[in-house]
Amino acid sequence: MTNSQNIIGLAIISINDGRELGIVRNLIINPEKRAVEYLIVENDSWYLGADVIPFQELQGVGEYAATIESEASLQRLHDLQEVQELIKRNVKITGTKVLTKHGRMIGNVDEYFVDVNSGKISGCLLVPAKKDLGERIIPVDSVVTFGRDILVVVEDLNEESLELFSEAFVATVVEETVEVTEKAETVVTEEVKEVKESASEENENAEQELEKKESRASRLPRSIFETLES
Repeated sequence: MTNSQNIIGLAIISINDGRELGIVRNLIINPEKRAVEYLIVENDSWYLGADVIPFQELQGVGEYAATIESEASLQRLHDLQEVQELIKRNVKITGTKVLTKHGRMIGNVDEYFVDVNSGKISGCLLVPAKKDLGERIIPVDSVVTFGRDILVVVEDLNEESLELFSEAFVATVVEETVEVTEKAETVVTEEVKEVKESASEENENAEQELEKKESRASRLPRSIFETLES
């Protein structure tokens, strides 16, 4: 799990060739799926049109980068009508007001948290209207609607009973992010190792073939000479 701002600004790395393909510019939320469904990528061809990556295409999300299998995971935004529709809906979560189904004001959302394996939203950081309560975590199960301007929650939500946003909670988020980073680094290392081994094997085969050709070439003059003598 990580917060949304930790994903924005990450480098996008292709595992297959070790290239940096751009950075995460923004997140596209599907409110019905309660998930970050796409990442908008800014790269060298940004002026030609934005690229997006389906969250499910990510191999890992770490502290320094988000990894994908290859450049083939990048898709042109102008080719994806359903993604354009999600962008038009403009659901951002951060900065929205939090109201119950009957219109009781709870506070505002300052941030939200994302499962880095699935893209599912796991909770929201609430700044309560009652300032003395301190920041709290709204579990996603208490959310009725993720809207453009309003986050609607269940009527019986008691902000005083919500989990406090504490250093322990932050430590858990950091620990999970580091764990995912290490897994992603392991995958990249294994991929690089396989590429090196494959290249080494190809070089060895090429050297053996060259030796065979040189051996045949070294015998050729002698064969001709022996033929002339006979």
